[in-house]
Formats: sequence, C-alpha cells, structure tokens
Amino acid sequence: MSANNYETVFIAEPEISNDQVDQLINKIKQAITANQGTLTGEDRWGRRRMAYPIHGHKEGYYGILLFNAEAGVVNAIEHLYNVTDR
Repeated sequence: MSANNYETVFIAEPEISNDQVDQLINKIKQAITANQGTLTGEDRWGRRRMAYPIHGHKEGYYGILLFNAEAGVVNAIEHLYNVTDR
C-alpha cells in the first residue's frame, strides 16, 4: 500500500503557553511517526477568533500539520485528540 497525504488541524485553548504548544505538537508528531508516517509540513497559525464558541472559548490557538502515512494513523491521532485536555 502507498501512503496517503493528510493534514490535521488542531485548536487548543487560547491561554495555552508556547511550551504547551510545543508539547502538543510533539505528541502529534510522535503519533504520526509511531505509525510509520512522515511529517511534510507544520504551520502555527496562533491565536484566532473562532466562528462560534467552543467550551466557552471565543478564541483558540490554531495549528496544522501535513504528513504522509497509512490510513491507520488517523485513528491514532483521533485517539490523541480525545485524551488531550487542552
């Protein structure tokens, strides 16, 4: 099987520190590489206003990661998002 191109966008709580953003991104990268994926791009959009409030927040910290991987990586990233508080 050949690897597919994916992108994942995350929105973290707006008061997240730069260190916490680094930790979150490293966790996502580890989930990708643990599933034989290859990171192809990273972009930190920073704090932005959301179209509607989520969990009482009107702003969030946005980031995007681009990567190549097999389809199984999607489940690993979804699991990571579900167990991550921020």
